[in-house]
Amino acid sequence: MLAYVTGQLREDIIMHTGRQLVRELVFLKQLPRSLLLHIWLKLRPVIFLEGDIIFKINSVGDCIYFIDKGTVAIYSESGKEICHLEDGDFFGEIALIMKHSVRTASVVAVTNCELLRLDREEFNKSIACYPTVYETVRKVAIKRFEQMCVLDAHHKTEITQSKQSG
Repeated sequence: MLAYVTGQLREDIIMHTGRQLVRELVFLKQLPRSLLLHIWLKLRPVIFLEGDIIFKINSVGDCIYFIDKGTVAIYSESGKEICHLEDGDFFGEIALIMKHSVRTASVVAVTNCELLRLDREEFNKSIACYPTVYETVRKVAIKRFEQMCVLDAHHKTEITQSKQSG
């Protein structure tokens, strides 16, 4: 349908379809309308069914995902479930922010999921160019990475203690 609409109407339709995500993600509110429009045009919708693996730990991290609808589970290296993310959340940012560029967790669709994917190149051209927005995403990435490391270390200690007492 968008192929047949031009100008302001096209922009309004694009912005309308992304309005819920903008409401949920505070850092997107900081972006000018023109940049939001650019990002919406670069987002690629992807659908995962319940139980699908969205990505595995240590795979190359080439994009960030925004959850339009659905729930995903994040798993640490040891297989421990870290958390669930739902409508309006995002994930995959750690591989885009950290220097190693690999996934630090595995992500599985808990329900059928409608996601929006933004590739690394577009992330760097758009979101990363705005220091306050980039800093917001970076803080989330660091917090999640540290939380995962702590939980994973605790889980490994529990396993070791269990083996020693068993």
